[in-house]
Amino acid sequence: MKRGELLRFDLLERPDGRMDVIFTWAHALMDANSAEHFLAVVGRDDVPLPSTERILPQRAKKPLKERVALIKKNVLQLDEFCKAAPRTVGLRRPEAPSMLRYRVEKFTAEETARIRANGAKLCGVLSDAQYHAVVSVMELHRLHQRIGSPSPSYVLPVPVGLRPKGNVEPLFTNQVTMLMLQFLSEHLGSIKDAVATLKSQTEKSMRAGLVDSGVLLLETFRFLPQPIFVAFLKHGLRGEICSLFYGNTAAVSPLVTTFLGATVEDFAHVAAITPSPGVGVIFYYFRGAMRVTVLHLEQYFSAAEIDGFASGLRARLLNP
Repeated sequence: MKRGELLRFDLLERPDGRMDVIFTWAHALMDANSAEHFLAVVGRDDVPLPSTERILPQRAKKPLKERVALIKKNVLQLDEFCKAAPRTVGLRRPEAPSMLRYRVEKFTAEETARIRANGAKLCGVLSDAQYHAVVSVMELHRLHQRIGSPSPSYVLPVPVGLRPKGNVEPLFTNQVTMLMLQFLSEHLGSIKDAVATLKSQTEKSMRAGLVDSGVLLLETFRFLPQPIFVAFLKHGLRGEICSLFYGNTAAVSPLVTTFLGATVEDFAHVAAITPSPGVGVIFYYFRGAMRVTVLHLEQYFSAAEIDGFASGLRARLLNP
């Protein structure tokens, strides 16, 4: 590995003597769950490496005609989205530094319980992620309205993992795809309307086999260089690949309690975001309390605009 492009650790000492450990990795190597496990392995002596002997079962290869039909469904879905094509804000502040900024919204255990109760009431007991996604899109819509750049729709790719839950093997040992959802502005008038839209689109996509379609699309074109593949996807959405970078990594591994003998006092997930859309959110739990990392590129949004977005996100999570 050259100069830490794929995997690196940096240490940042604070004025009070405490130390921040910054662990950076290429997403193709591992997902958040695997990265947390690796962090625990590096920082503790009692955490074993995962076994490399087990081979994940391979999916049966579909006949060519069936594969083509499934891939076509994915393309047709993007064509349908283009009837009300999403539009991100674009480069609005070219004079601003080309930097990624982030802030972490922290919730108490009591607030976390309240948010989970709201999610269970609106989306069902096992659908925290759906509640988080809906709230994020609603606040994104409000952000676009506040800055005078409304979009005909908002496209949200939701990660779909096909590995056994809790697996800590490399991310692409088994394929992962994205479930593409689209919210029109009229879907975002109330939290109930937005939830109904998300649920109906998810059910429709599952019935249509769009998870398999997304996997086949990746497998068929995985030989292409990444920039070409991304350009192919953007072409289907007229230059846009998503309206919001969205991540939901669930609870931080309970093994992340100490690191080289020091107690882990705090934890944050931060991810890179693409120039378009220039804004993103990541939801996770640390020691039972929810965290939301809000990210943005300064050339696309000002700090004040993102402060308003993050504040609105907090308020709506607590009071939908």
